[in-house]
Amino acid sequence: MLSPEELEKLQEFGKIFEHSDDIVALSDGSGKLLYINKSGRKFLKIEDNLNELPFCFNAFHCTILEQIPEYCPGKELPAERIPNLFQMITKVGDEFFKLNCTPVYNGAKELRYIVHIAKNETESYKRERKLLHTNSLLKAIRNFNQFIFVERVPDRILDEACQILYQTQNYIFVGLLTAKDTPFEKDVYYYSKYNIELKDFDNNQIEIYLHFKEKAEELIKIYAKLPQFERKVEIHEGIYENEKFIIISIPIFYKKLNFGHLVVSSTQFQVDEEEIAFLQEFADDLALALYSIFSEQEKEKLEDTVRERERFYYTLLSNLPGFVYRCRNDRYWTMEYLSDNFYKITGYRPEEVIGNKVLSFNDLIHKDHQERRWVKWQILLRKRQVFEDEYPIVTKSGEIRWVYEQGRGVYDENGNVVALEGYITDITPRKKLEEQIIESERKYRALFEESADGIFLMSADTFIDCNLSALKMFRCERKDIIGKPPYEFSPPFQPDGQPSKKKVIELINRAYKGETIRFEWLHKTLDGVEFECEVSLNKISYGKKSYILAIVRNISEQKKSYYEILKFAKALDSIGEAVCITDLSNRFIYVNKAFENLYGYSSEEILGKNFLVIRAQESLNPEIEKSMFEALSKNQVWRGELWNKDKNGRKFKVILTSNTIWDEAGKPIGYVGVAIDLTERIKMQKALEESEERFRTLVSSMDDIVYTLDTQHRHNGIFGKWAQNYGLTEETFLGKTALEILGEEEGKIHIEMQERCLKGESIVYEWSRTLGKDTFYFQTHISPIRNSKGEIIGIVGIVRDITKLKKLELDLVKFYQIVEQTPTGVFILEPDERITFVNRSLGKILDVNRNEIVNHKISQIHSKIFPENYFKELINKVEKQGAESIEVNIKTKKSNEIWVKILFFPIFNDNGQLVNLVGLLNDITKEKEYIAELKRAKEKAEELSALKTYLLMNFSHEFRTPLNGILGWSQVLKEERNEPEIQEIANYIFQSGTRLLETVNSLIDYSRIETGFLKIQASVFDVVDTVREITNSLKEQFKDKNLLVKFQSETDSIIIETDEYLVRAIVHAIVHNAFKFTRQGEINIILHKKMDENNLEQVEIVVSDTGIGIPEDQIDLIWTDFYQVSQGLSREFEGQGLGLSIAKKFIEKLNGKIFVKSELGKGSTFTIVIPANYSDSINTTN
Repeated sequence: MLSPEELEKLQEFGKIFEHSDDIVALSDGSGKLLYINKSGRKFLKIEDNLNELPFCFNAFHCTILEQIPEYCPGKELPAERIPNLFQMITKVGDEFFKLNCTPVYNGAKELRYIVHIAKNETESYKRERKLLHTNSLLKAIRNFNQFIFVERVPDRILDEACQILYQTQNYIFVGLLTAKDTPFEKDVYYYSKYNIELKDFDNNQIEIYLHFKEKAEELIKIYAKLPQFERKVEIHEGIYENEKFIIISIPIFYKKLNFGHLVVSSTQFQVDEEEIAFLQEFADDLALALYSIFSEQEKEKLEDTVRERERFYYTLLSNLPGFVYRCRNDRYWTMEYLSDNFYKITGYRPEEVIGNKVLSFNDLIHKDHQERRWVKWQILLRKRQVFEDEYPIVTKSGEIRWVYEQGRGVYDENGNVVALEGYITDITPRKKLEEQIIESERKYRALFEESADGIFLMSADTFIDCNLSALKMFRCERKDIIGKPPYEFSPPFQPDGQPSKKKVIELINRAYKGETIRFEWLHKTLDGVEFECEVSLNKISYGKKSYILAIVRNISEQKKSYYEILKFAKALDSIGEAVCITDLSNRFIYVNKAFENLYGYSSEEILGKNFLVIRAQESLNPEIEKSMFEALSKNQVWRGELWNKDKNGRKFKVILTSNTIWDEAGKPIGYVGVAIDLTERIKMQKALEESEERFRTLVSSMDDIVYTLDTQHRHNGIFGKWAQNYGLTEETFLGKTALEILGEEEGKIHIEMQERCLKGESIVYEWSRTLGKDTFYFQTHISPIRNSKGEIIGIVGIVRDITKLKKLELDLVKFYQIVEQTPTGVFILEPDERITFVNRSLGKILDVNRNEIVNHKISQIHSKIFPENYFKELINKVEKQGAESIEVNIKTKKSNEIWVKILFFPIFNDNGQLVNLVGLLNDITKEKEYIAELKRAKEKAEELSALKTYLLMNFSHEFRTPLNGILGWSQVLKEERNEPEIQEIANYIFQSGTRLLETVNSLIDYSRIETGFLKIQASVFDVVDTVREITNSLKEQFKDKNLLVKFQSETDSIIIETDEYLVRAIVHAIVHNAFKFTRQGEINIILHKKMDENNLEQVEIVVSDTGIGIPEDQIDLIWTDFYQVSQGLSREFEGQGLGLSIAKKFIEKLNGKIFVKSELGKGSTFTIVIPANYSDSINTTN
């Protein structure tokens, strides 16, 4: 019950909405209507004096809604409940309303009221439904027109027409009732909402029963008998259980030909004229499609058809890519006719060249080809042969374009040439493509042959090609290496102990799986000389085949240098003197272990610092620096004593020997220095003064030569183990001077140094001596010997053999020069990612100064390519597999994008720990561009092929309409007119038209195959009847030949299930060829069944003849598109050369096979094998 306050509010609510045109109602939370305005009572037919109002969901017919708000109280309603839906369309009587429901909640959030507002939307709803219906009709017509554009089988068109209308419209039945005497397979084609039974169907009267299963199998006759079909639209009504049905019958009629009726049935009672018009348009399109297929229709007059054909040929010529011509056989090639496309190719209008009005056609031909073409044409014309050629022409704009020409001579009755006729087309794009391909091949071959590395191309595991460098490397000729595997040019075992053959096969298999492999290998030449090399294997693909590209680089010399450098490095680390190398900025780039021990710095602490960091204040003299660098710049050795200091500031005196490192171009690239600590020598001198014996004991154990001289330069003491090492005795030296021992030339330097020493200098100098082929290097340190009074009484000298040190020093210079001169970018990384060395080539490739990246982390230079964790992962990879190769696209400093290939490989110390990563960087931009260029050329060729197929398909369809008219009227003339002349003309027209129609049909079949429109439509039919029908038809067509035709079948009937259209086309092509190419004799056609290897039934059709036969060398060519055994304009037999090609493709489409045996002059036998059930053959194939 409502409270007085609520009743008062309800009355106010009613006053506001009582006279609103929209329906306004208020219900309580249970849905019980409390109020409804005047419009609502009118539309819902609620009496004004009704005390008890209905529930809202009954009043507004909510049971028909698909969705309702979740707060709706009608729990029994079947509609889906969703939140926040307040607006819906409902139907009340014949009117449509847009219903809005708004809930009203009390303070406790309980549903108290529901406000209902319904707006009449009947007109807009019907307009919307009408628009949707119109759009669906338009869609049906559009879909149907698209279908009939490619489909030419009448029964499929009728079936598809029913399906399209049924699927796009809300009809309960769509049928096509065919008229009598029409060549359709069925009397009725239909799609229906219900199951249908057709009883005693008469296609002159509609008796169609709709079978409703839900009505206990009761047959309900919906369509009453209608009167005879008439050429007008008829609408009939039917009622079943108070539901109205409308039946619309529309004739399918074109001109005088009646195809039947289109019948649709709908529960929508009102059908307007617009829908009738659409259905009529659909029926008219269907009639026109059927009319264009059957040739028995009446056409316009023969003159109109001829004019249409002329217009068609003109259009065809205008749309061909080239132009047609007729010219005289003179030196000017005077043109009598040129088609319009002449302008597109040459830039000249046809009238400018016809009759040589402005210039002759010969003027267009490039002058280098004019005489050659004239001579060639005259020879071919005398032989009455078809001529064809490719040559350049000069267009009106001066552009050189290449054309292809094919033509023939026209001769009078005396055999004289009266004209030339032919076709010329522009082949410039093809020529350019050929030139690009040739240029690409030339570049590839040049790179291939001129490479300093050996390059091999391998198929499977054998060499199939190689360059000249490979032959030189293996000391053999091509015949010695082609066709052989790599392990035949290898020793039985590799240095790691693995068999060469097994290891080669494993590496090649990895490469074929797509892995890029780089490794070292021990090869041998043809005459057995082994050499070390570096090999890279890469998989390449050409077409559908894969090959291995192997690049072999002889690294024997590189290995020798490498091993020498390793020895040198180890020697530098193991010698007692402190050795350092600085760059031209006097910054340390290398120190050995003795240097670290002497100065107290680790290599990490000292590298990169200036050499003055170890110079003591006492020796910071500009004069010293000046004299030092003057000597070094003149390639002289500088030696002198200097005060140095170690890391802790301890000062000590050293003898420093410095020399310059030069590259191959004679430019200085660094300095090498050897420091000897004089602290020990000073102590030794003091010890000598204290005890001569102690001195002797000390020096006798030294490997160095220790000697003493008097003031007359004579040796008075020789010490050390050197004598026994060199096989010498003291008598060789004692009492003798350097001049007496070494001779005038070599002894002179020693006397000069000794003279300086006797004046008080301590001197260190180097000298060498050559014995046979070997040169030995020595370092001598001499100091004056003083007595207690400080007087000089002699000289003490120490001689050290520094031959190994000198050679290591030279190898280090050589190694550095090699790295600097190589075109490959080389850089060295520390384990912490820092770049410690960059050669000249890497800076050139990346357009950077080497100083900009040295001592920087590689991730800081290219963070996108080398992210934070990349380097750690790279170290793990190279430690496991020895090397890692990547290809990346980077920007240089000048923002040029290039592709580079980087090979990383590790350097380990004696303990197997990774100490450095070496990177080799090569610019592969040109290689990438070459691959992209080849890809674009391939895509362009595929586009041209697709364009050709598209043009062929669309042009071929345009032939059919005029040809059907020609054939139809020729038959009418033969039947209606008996005059011999008319009969002859009619026969000629019919034969020519039939020949052209066969050509068009072949082109259409060919285009369907090429474009993929060919779909298998399997049906059940008797193949014996089909083959017999085709044989009899062709026998009648070729009755003038009087050939004996034999038809045999092991049974009267062979039923198969496959595509009948394709089978007819196959048999017609083979049997037609037998008739065409047989002048006399007989033709035998035999049919029988057999089983294949899968125990599936097949049909074998054998067609043999006694015709001209096929040359043995041309049997494989007869399946080629547009090929004929009889070629040229003078060929004896007509045809376009597509019959056998299409037949073979149709047979393969049906999973069949075809075989041929032939002997020239004796005849041919074709054997066709087709699966009896296409579906079974598909399953077996799968």
